[in-house]
Amino acid sequence: MTWTRHQRRWYGKWHTYFGIVAGIIVSVAGITGSILVFRQEIDKQLYPGLYRVSQSGPYRDYDDIVPLIKSRYPGLEIRSIRKAEEKNEGPYVVYDRQKEMFFDPRTGVRLGERHAEKHFIAVVLRIHRFLLIPYAGRYLVGASTLGLLILVVTGIRLWLPGKWSRVRLSVSTRGGLKRQLYDWHNVIGVVTSPVVTILALTGLCMTLNFTSMSFIFLLDGRSPAELLRIVMPKSELPGGSPVTLARLMDSTRAALGREVVVTQLSLPGNDPAGTYRMQATVPTGLPHDGRKVLFALDRHSGAVRANTETSLPAAGHIYFTWLQAMHYGTIGGMPTRILTFIGGLIPFFMFLTGCLIWWPRYRKNQEKRDRRAADSPESGTKRPVTFLSSFRKGLRYAGIFAGALAVMGAVYGL
Repeated sequence: MTWTRHQRRWYGKWHTYFGIVAGIIVSVAGITGSILVFRQEIDKQLYPGLYRVSQSGPYRDYDDIVPLIKSRYPGLEIRSIRKAEEKNEGPYVVYDRQKEMFFDPRTGVRLGERHAEKHFIAVVLRIHRFLLIPYAGRYLVGASTLGLLILVVTGIRLWLPGKWSRVRLSVSTRGGLKRQLYDWHNVIGVVTSPVVTILALTGLCMTLNFTSMSFIFLLDGRSPAELLRIVMPKSELPGGSPVTLARLMDSTRAALGREVVVTQLSLPGNDPAGTYRMQATVPTGLPHDGRKVLFALDRHSGAVRANTETSLPAAGHIYFTWLQAMHYGTIGGMPTRILTFIGGLIPFFMFLTGCLIWWPRYRKNQEKRDRRAADSPESGTKRPVTFLSSFRKGLRYAGIFAGALAVMGAVYGL
């Protein structure tokens, strides 16, 4: 466990610089992620009128509610419809261009509508995923998440002493504020490192979702083109009258089982090659919210065009089902959601305490450098190192790094 002085210095530099550069972004992503853990509960409290449904009569399935809504509102174009809650309790949400419209699941009456991207949870989700910066923001969050993983590794290595007998994981109550901040930074960082690592890894995979799935197909000896046929299925040329939605739902239940719960249905619209695409869950022990399934049916014949139950590799099933459940904490119900909520706040706590530890050290070292420069005979010819000059140098390095990323992105695009 012994290491030389220069190793500790370099680990410390990596930990400090990644903490300063990536800390703000991962703090924002963590706080917004903690909000999204309870997004359904928050949304219901902010917009109670949209979730106030009637309790008399049976809860209608998609093959009943879609025709009922179309008969009540003939001019409405339904592109996608989903259940607002996993259980058959809440309203249906219909997407039409930029609008979200809520409908009673028993009567088909419109409960209200809102802009799909301007309500609170939608804004929080966009901040969490790409900081409200189109395209580039997604990769900026991904790079910062990678920096968070480096922070976890370097932080644990800096905490480990030279001998196991000297391992210390406690907060000193006798020391001053500086000592207590240092102890809290170590204790919280080490104790929560497994949760933060899982959140960072799953978040990075979700940022590079298609690339990750393509890599899984390659490991299984299959072409990533097969993934495109699952994600973007096409109907064959029409050979007869379009099938009814009721027949499509029966085909889904026959293929996936009677216990399957369709959470979202996307309609083909006017596209002759479009398909009926369904997102569904099959109840399991773990994850708590069930096994995820993507299912697509031909709009003309009702034939199955995509089914993740039969077309994904074994690793793909695990990735597809467990990734989002682990990232948002739904894997084990309320206990893991609470744990994930706390884990999302940890990056901000670590960034705050890290800055409070680093800034006095930086000022002290700066004063030492200034004194040495003043005592040096060549002090008149050298410019003093300031925070602003260091920041400018950091920007130059960041520009080089951004340019390298742009080149790699262009190569990937080609």
